Amino acid sequence: IRQSGSVAGSPAKGLGYHPCGMSFLAIDIGNTRLKWALYAHPQPGAALVAHGAVFLETIDDLAEKEWAALPTPHSMLGCCVAGEGVKRRVDEQLE
Repeated sequence: IRQSGSVAGSPAKGLGYHPCGMSFLAIDIGNTRLKWALYAHPQPGAALVAHGAVFLETIDDLAEKEWAALPTPHSMLGCCVAGEGVKRRVDEQLE
């Protein structure tokens, strides 16, 4: 999901601090909604810490609303089928 310097799997910025530093953020950007889940560890069966879904019209508020209290994930992976414009808007929320 990251295009400017970072790649999927690198830490996301701007989501807060996590003392263990091992959490994993998964993001799925579809044509109408963005779904996300934060897991305690980047492995199958890891505990779900937080999750949510928002319509694409509201993704510009993710950093100030849904993601404001989340700890910074150690790693992340994203999938986007919505196009470059939407991908850039989500990227801005991760900075």
